[in-house]
Amino acid sequence: MNDEFRLRWTEIAQRYSTKAAFCEGNRTMTYSVLFHRVHQYAAALLARDFRQQCIPVLLDDPMEHVTALFGILLSGNYYHSIHRQSAESLSNVVKSRACPCLISDLPLVVPNHPGLPTLLPEMVQTDGFDAHSYPIVPPETPFCLFMTSGSTGQPKQVIHSHASVLADTFRQITDNEITATDRIDLLFSLEFSASLACIFPALLTGATLVFYDLKKEGVLSLPVFWQQQKITFSSLSVSTFRLLLKTGTDFKTLAGLRMLSIGAEPIQPSDITGFQKRFSTHTTLQVAYATTETRTISDYKLRTDTPVTDHLFSVGKPVSGRTVWIRSETGAPLPHNQVGEIIVQASGIPSDYPNNLDATQRAYQRLPDGVIAYATGDLGFLDPYGYLFWCGRTDFVVKINGQKVNLIQVEQELKSGKGVKNAAVLYDTSHENRFFLKAFLCTEPDFELSHLRQFLSQRLPVIMLPDRYILLDALPQTKTGKTDRLRLAALSETEKPVSDNSPECRAGSPDLVQLIKAVWQKELGLATALSDYDDFFQDLGGDSLMAESCLAELENRIEKNVPVQAVFSYTTPKALAHYLTGYARQGVQCIPLNKPERNRKHVYFIPPLPGDRRMYRGIESHLNQHCNVYYVHYEPHTVDGALIPLADLVGQMVRAIDKPADSLLIGFSFGGLVAYQVALALEQRQQPTLNRLVLLDTPLYRRITFRESLQKDVHRIARKVFAGFKTERAVDWNASWQRAVARYRNRLTRLGKGTQAVSWQEPCFTAVDQYARQAEVKTPVSCPIVLFRASDSSAFQYEIRPDFRWQLFAKTGYEEHWLEANHDQVLNSTNSHRIGTIVGGLLNL
Repeated sequence: MNDEFRLRWTEIAQRYSTKAAFCEGNRTMTYSVLFHRVHQYAAALLARDFRQQCIPVLLDDPMEHVTALFGILLSGNYYHSIHRQSAESLSNVVKSRACPCLISDLPLVVPNHPGLPTLLPEMVQTDGFDAHSYPIVPPETPFCLFMTSGSTGQPKQVIHSHASVLADTFRQITDNEITATDRIDLLFSLEFSASLACIFPALLTGATLVFYDLKKEGVLSLPVFWQQQKITFSSLSVSTFRLLLKTGTDFKTLAGLRMLSIGAEPIQPSDITGFQKRFSTHTTLQVAYATTETRTISDYKLRTDTPVTDHLFSVGKPVSGRTVWIRSETGAPLPHNQVGEIIVQASGIPSDYPNNLDATQRAYQRLPDGVIAYATGDLGFLDPYGYLFWCGRTDFVVKINGQKVNLIQVEQELKSGKGVKNAAVLYDTSHENRFFLKAFLCTEPDFELSHLRQFLSQRLPVIMLPDRYILLDALPQTKTGKTDRLRLAALSETEKPVSDNSPECRAGSPDLVQLIKAVWQKELGLATALSDYDDFFQDLGGDSLMAESCLAELENRIEKNVPVQAVFSYTTPKALAHYLTGYARQGVQCIPLNKPERNRKHVYFIPPLPGDRRMYRGIESHLNQHCNVYYVHYEPHTVDGALIPLADLVGQMVRAIDKPADSLLIGFSFGGLVAYQVALALEQRQQPTLNRLVLLDTPLYRRITFRESLQKDVHRIARKVFAGFKTERAVDWNASWQRAVARYRNRLTRLGKGTQAVSWQEPCFTAVDQYARQAEVKTPVSCPIVLFRASDSSAFQYEIRPDFRWQLFAKTGYEEHWLEANHDQVLNSTNSHRIGTIVGGLLNL
């Protein structure tokens, strides 16, 4: 049926015009407002004569992002959603799909495509639209483009048509009984095809789509979010669900949560029993199996009173529109209960990878009747009742937290590390609590594990870093000379593990450090001893879900709440114990991030936001082998919520720095301003001068006055009017007005005592704003200043002047380095490596 999407969307938007379509925190948008805004985007694209072309979208605001997606679809084009962290990979899509423009509100230049036009949200037309002018959209028209993970090589493009997406959407609406009364959450990134299962079933029925940043707010906050937002339908990964079961939450109070859909990984018996014991009789659990290429393949549903049978540990029966069979290595169909490759057949699903002919030939086949057969690369079997059981991958690709990891790629990186003669990698699924990526190494006498870990962290994503390292004299081999992986898997992990034999591992550690070690050892399933300075993520193979699981267990053991950011900022037992010991005492702590040693320089990292050190990790890895590294934690508020004066905090930091002459302060953004205040206070107290002050994209924090801000807005409006006359296009006055109102509202209203913070960061933002008003840069300091400055300073234009003239305040030395990035990206992996290298050179490391 032609124009099925547009007709359905128009009908729903008009029927539920006054109802909330979107919700994010305290923000909402009705279907009427959304309908108008969607047509603005569509009209803007049609005015530029774009037809059936790929339009990338990079918008941080999820409500505006999804709005743009609908506008793209109405205009007869198709979308490709990207996150700012994936912007570097956009160049390949732009080139291969001949994208005519990018929709974004970020100052982004696509590599190799500097002339690609950017359509800003404010540029869309505001006048009326003519629905009759919209192009006819046949079912085979492309709908969206997603990228596979790329863990097996080049990321592959998958283009779904209108027929493919709408068929799966309407099936979900029918099978899951989705109606306009539902409130459906979106916890996935819009980059992932899983977002399709949330966006379109919601907005094509009149339901409300509720956005939630799970990465920012943390998994443990989900039950409160469900309760406050009255969520009726939620979709999440098995790992996330499993972590929730470890908390003490009473899920039976979530009477409104009628369906919970989980997928991306195999389930375990404990998942089923946990659901049936912990959730209300009103909640149904859906277990689904899907791929980016096919979307939903199979599913099943159970309730708290469903009898437990072997079928519950499958991934269900094929959904309508999907046929599944099992193929042998020779290509022949296999009978029931025999394991082979899972083949999916369906009409309308993608038939190729446009950017990879070889992969297309391996995976896709068009049958004589037009049906597409897709080889998933997954191993499984069908039982006599038609239930599908997933058993792993056909190659050396495994799924970890829903993401594919190529074991061969990990092995190749290990083998290129210094001192590594040979390596093999296995994914161990034998542990009940979690699975492990194990690296078996044959090494040279000069091998150092710390250097290998640092090397890998710069070449592999976190999900691909090994959890365990085991040393062997030689890898076992088969008769043909290949690595015998079965014998490797049978080796005991304790035969020759790599462990840290520092004194802290053996005895004499404080009780809290030992408790943290015990919790981590239990939750991670570790068989070897932990050091006080083992990093949870880099050394022990932990991930964000396991971190929150450890947090839940630790809270139960110490019987008090721990701020969720603690497990991500203080990632060694020693650092976390320091934080927990001093958290109840308001003020400043210098938390050691590695084992302090004599005759070393001291490096202190001061954060731009109290309580969050994650942005510095790329720099820390370059310095922690040769310096004593500390994180300066400060609590800006007293227990009763009163703001601690900045001068008091600076005074405490001064007293905490033991040897200023051997110390270097590093601060990003506002953290750099605090570092300057500390350097100045040291000199005013006649302490020895600091070794250096390192500022990372820190301006002088000269505030733009209210009058100047008004003048800038007047000039900006004048430029828009002039541009409008030249292009004969209407200026989006409404959007400009809304942004201006938001800016001035933010300047005039601040979070007060009676205001409830949305997250732990909000009070910190408020404190930083007030501190920035108090702090002044007037007096030069005697220590040398090193400034790393972003090439794009557009982040500083509304409230803070982009004034970086720090050379006026350096008495003895000043140097400046430019980094290719905007303010938000200045500490990416490339820049962090450069900063660490330069700072290390300054310290003669």
